Amino acid sequence: MFMKPIALAAVLIGLAAAPAFAAAVTYSGTRGDQKIILELTEPEDGPVLGRYTQLSEGADVPLHFIIQGKDGFELAEEKRCTPEICVVPEDGDYSTAPLGAHWILHYAADRATLTGLWYAEVPGAAVVAVTLTRVGQRVYDREDGFAYDYFLWNDYDGAPITPENTPYDYAKMQVALTEGPLQTMNGATYHEVIDPRTKFTFPRVVSLPGGGDIAPVNTMLDQQRWATSFIGLQCLGQDYLSGGWDTRRVGNGYSPLGDIDQEGISVDYISDTVMSISQGGSIYCGGASPHNHIDYYTYDVRAGGALDLSRIFKDWDAASNDPTQALVDWVIAAYPKTPDYDADYAAECEINGNIAEHLDISFAPDDTAVFLIGGIDQAACMGAIVTMPLAQIRNLLTDTASDYFPSLNS
Repeated sequence: MFMKPIALAAVLIGLAAAPAFAAAVTYSGTRGDQKIILELTEPEDGPVLGRYTQLSEGADVPLHFIIQGKDGFELAEEKRCTPEICVVPEDGDYSTAPLGAHWILHYAADRATLTGLWYAEVPGAAVVAVTLTRVGQRVYDREDGFAYDYFLWNDYDGAPITPENTPYDYAKMQVALTEGPLQTMNGATYHEVIDPRTKFTFPRVVSLPGGGDIAPVNTMLDQQRWATSFIGLQCLGQDYLSGGWDTRRVGNGYSPLGDIDQEGISVDYISDTVMSISQGGSIYCGGASPHNHIDYYTYDVRAGGALDLSRIFKDWDAASNDPTQALVDWVIAAYPKTPDYDADYAAECEINGNIAEHLDISFAPDDTAVFLIGGIDQAACMGAIVTMPLAQIRNLLTDTASDYFPSLNS
């Protein structure tokens, strides 16, 4: 039997005594015939709140506390915002979010399952059965628990998306992918895959020369594809007030996914040891301005991580993952001698300063090194500045470079 919420003062006293860190629990199951994922706080830690997604759509819908009892609780989900029903609160209090459908859920004795009902606040709407199974949990800071954006998992900058770290987000990525035709480069085969919710194409390795293990590199590619997908799905989540609704998203010419569906990803190089990809586009989910970008990623195919360029170039510092001054000086001197040198571009983009601060290295067919500018806000100033076959710059290379590019042995 449910109990009405106790007085606000008593709730706050209870929260003050709650542990600083608490569990957010992920459940997977069905609402009627729809596959869904929920993430909920534990009732022992205060009023239950959370989020859910319909797996076929991927947008997070915030869930608000209504009432709870010993073995169950009732929640209400937010409605999608329109300018008529949503006003962004200046004080960060999202309790004014418009609420819609309700969930009434009950725990099994062992807390392994949740069952209950979902119903919309529409006259004559059907009541739908909900069946959920606990699949994992993560730790979050309960002190920030009532601020929805702190409750969410926000660290996509290098933190792996795994069943242990991020069970909700990991479960949300487990959807069937569309596969494109096989493509071949340097004896390796790959195809493009598409998450039907976010629509951009992304490479997945099918085979490597000599039958090498494809699992390590595909694990890295999956992490990058998922992180990219989350950008678009977070844009969809901004349809809700607690998810960061912003009126600047309306009628701005970008898709509901913030144009992640227009993101361009290409395979620049692949062998049984090294893979380089580039990714670019313009993303806008609201805020001051779009994010125009070209990003470059080079993977160690055998190890499944980012390629340690100090294994290839003598003047790349492994500790800082940056070029040394000697390599910076070499690129600055080499650029004016290349066929692609453009004095106006070099001046406008302050190219020498960008080489010093933002030099990166990728690879291209025929075992070619591509010295490039990446990781800056000016998309027009990013890209290749010096392209050179590795065989012609042996003086820059380490003794271990041939382990990654066997052609250097000839």
